[in-house]
Amino acid sequence: TIRFHGLGPKRPDLFARLSGHWEEASGAVRSIYAISPFFDVNVDRAEKTRDALWGLASKKGDIELQLSARMEKDKESGTRILAPKCWGETPRSSASLGIHGVGYLDSEANERRPLHAKAIFLENDDCQLSCIGSANLTAAGTGLARTPNWEASASVMMHRSRERKLCELLDQVYIAPAGEEDDKPTFDGSPVEEEGQAAALAPPLPGAFEAAIYRRREGLPQIELRLGTGLPAGWSIGGPDGAAFASGSGWAEADSPKPWILPWQATSAPSGFFVSWEGSVAP
Repeated sequence: TIRFHGLGPKRPDLFARLSGHWEEASGAVRSIYAISPFFDVNVDRAEKTRDALWGLASKKGDIELQLSARMEKDKESGTRILAPKCWGETPRSSASLGIHGVGYLDSEANERRPLHAKAIFLENDDCQLSCIGSANLTAAGTGLARTPNWEASASVMMHRSRERKLCELLDQVYIAPAGEEDDKPTFDGSPVEEEGQAAALAPPLPGAFEAAIYRRREGLPQIELRLGTGLPAGWSIGGPDGAAFASGSGWAEADSPKPWILPWQATSAPSGFFVSWEGSVAP
């Protein structure tokens, strides 16, 4: 079965939703695999979210959590897991924990991409519940906070005894926890409490930047820029690697076409664009 979970103010939290979906299963949850790029900075919130995740598992017997989080490495401090230290604790002696660090991934276009996936998998010998969505493992993201985020997730429940082929297809996607496992990881807190906080620090994008559309025409990749009136002075648009591929001066030299079609030189589609202009600081 498939269930959609729309999270937000005055709605049940994600853990309550998943617990309700697991009621279709036979037996208790024995294994949890979770992946998140962001966690709470506040210790109380971090502990509340951690306890709620562990709370999905059986209250008796052996249980395990495999957690994948962002990781950074340097010569001085070695490997650091970007999650609060409390996430390295287990609720009881019969609970085991595996911590997996995920570093930056290098794409074909020489882009350094950080972990961005969010997922929770619940399992026992027969049942498998997979939840993927937009929620980080934070109190606001999962709906535990007094003022939660608006988030969307979907969960799929399957029984190996009845849906063997579907479970095998899922196993091709989820085979093992992502990242490098570390028996004694060093925790260094979350990079930001919520990814939205970083975006909130950026100046609003002027409305004259109407659209940037990636498409392929006759097998060739291109970017279609739709630019309106009132563009700020000194503007430029860069790809994920930060290199500018369009600017106000270049647009003027091309006689200000609308739309402006530009060839896309990278081998992969862009994951986003960086826009700057005179007086702007953050992309």
